[in-house]
Amino acid sequence: MGGRPLKRMTSNEKKNDTRRMGMMPKGKGMPPPVAGAYLQASRALMITALVLGFFGILCGLVGMQCTKVAEENPNVKAKIAAVGGCLFVLAGICGMVTLSWYAFNITRDFFNPLFAGTKYEIGPALYLGWSASLLAIIGGGFLFSSCKTHSSPEKSYSYPYKATKSAMSAPNVTPARPRIDSNASSVGKYGKNAYV
Repeated sequence: MGGRPLKRMTSNEKKNDTRRMGMMPKGKGMPPPVAGAYLQASRALMITALVLGFFGILCGLVGMQCTKVAEENPNVKAKIAAVGGCLFVLAGICGMVTLSWYAFNITRDFFNPLFAGTKYEIGPALYLGWSASLLAIIGGGFLFSSCKTHSSPEKSYSYPYKATKSAMSAPNVTPARPRIDSNASSVGKYGKNAYV
C-alpha cells in the first residue's frame, strides 16, 4: 500500500498539473460550469427585475410630493411617480416569472424518477422571493394609482356650494348651570389622598 501521500493542492498547482497532462490549453482558466438555458434566462430576468426595481425607486423618490425636484410642475412629478409605479409592477412581474419558472423546474425534476442529477427542494428563498415580488406589484399599483395630475383651472368644473349657517345666525343657547352639590374643585369635599 505504499504510495504517495495525499497532499492539498492549490488552485495554481491544479492548473499547472492539468496543463502538464495536456487536458487544458495554456493560458486558459478552468471551464465555467454549463447551466441550463432556463437557468440563464432566469438569471437574466432576475437581473432585469433588479434594474427595474432600482429605477422604480429613483422615479418614486423624484416623483414624491415632498421632494424639491420638479417642484414647480406638479404634473411632471405625478407622471414621474406613475412611471416609478409601472417600473415596480414590471420588476415584480419579472421576479414572479423567474421564481415560478425555477420552482416549476425544481418540482418537475424532483418528481421525475428518470432524472439522474441533483434533486433540489423548494426552500424559504423562493417563498421570500414570491412575497417580495407580490409586494412590489402591489406597491407599484398603489403608487401608480395614487398619482393624479392637476388639471388647469379653466378646465375644472366648479361645484355649487351652499354655506352652512354661521354661528351668529344660530339660536342663543344658555350654558347649563352646574349643580349645587357638584363642585369644580372637589378637594374641600374629599381629602387630597382620597383615590378611587
